[in-house]
Amino acid sequence: MLMLLAALEGCVGPFDQPHPDSLRTQIIAEAQTDLARSDDLPSVPLPELIEGPTFSPQRMAELEELSSPSRHRLKPVDWGPGLDNAAPAAVSLSVHRAVALAVEHNLDIRLARIVPDIRRTQTVEALAEFDWTMFGNAEVAHTDQPQPSSSVNGSAPGANASIRDTASLEAG
Repeated sequence: MLMLLAALEGCVGPFDQPHPDSLRTQIIAEAQTDLARSDDLPSVPLPELIEGPTFSPQRMAELEELSSPSRHRLKPVDWGPGLDNAAPAAVSLSVHRAVALAVEHNLDIRLARIVPDIRRTQTVEALAEFDWTMFGNAEVAHTDQPQPSSSVNGSAPGANASIRDTASLEAG
């Protein structure tokens, strides 16, 4: 009996939740084991660094001045005259407004807004192929056509007529 209790002590039920600290300690132990194993691996030699071009101090100062961010800061950009030869007007625009305008005029976002409606319409069209279709057609005709009669001794004994009534009905 004691053996059965000892065997069941290590079992965990499907609804038993492990304590978060036990999971944390397991992850730390695994990481430490992996790090210990990596110490045993051979080290990879690093390639030798190749020296880049050397510039004179005057040339380095010139390059720094050309590429530094302060060179382009707070300098107005000359866009040139507009189509009406007037100077372009300055417009202030906050980052929030710039992002709002970009989102408003983004074609991908416009398309994403109407895609659910397009999909809904395509679904209705696909399901419509299984809808019942009923039709009906009816025709009625009455034909009264006089027929010439043959004359006997130059006189007509009477007029003959061909009368026909037809009706048709089609449904499905």
